Amino acid sequence: SLKVVKTASPAVVSEPGGEVTFTVKLVNDGGAGSSVTITSLVDDLHGDLDGRGSCSVPVSFSHLYSCTFTVLVTCNAGDTVPRWTLSRRTEKTKRATRYLIATT
Repeated sequence: SLKVVKTASPAVVSEPGGEVTFTVKLVNDGGAGSSVTITSLVDDLHGDLDGRGSCSVPVSFSHLYSCTFTVLVTCNAGDTVPRWTLSRRTEKTKRATRYLIATT
């Protein structure tokens, strides 16, 4: 299975906003010798992450892939922005699977 973990630093931004660095980690729990190829990595608000910060696809990995990108987040006091990251993976069968994972 593939897990997507997304974190933000800082986790809280004061009004009117500031720079936030997001870290996206893709963890392949498929076991020893299981390789995954990610063909796209898309964020709901920031779009295609390929070429943003250290994010680059396509990428193949056995256990862990991690990348970061920084954006300017503008906000009003009390705002909360839910986060979604979509990755598409292809396996040896070339079957594409989509994963939509919510983070805040």
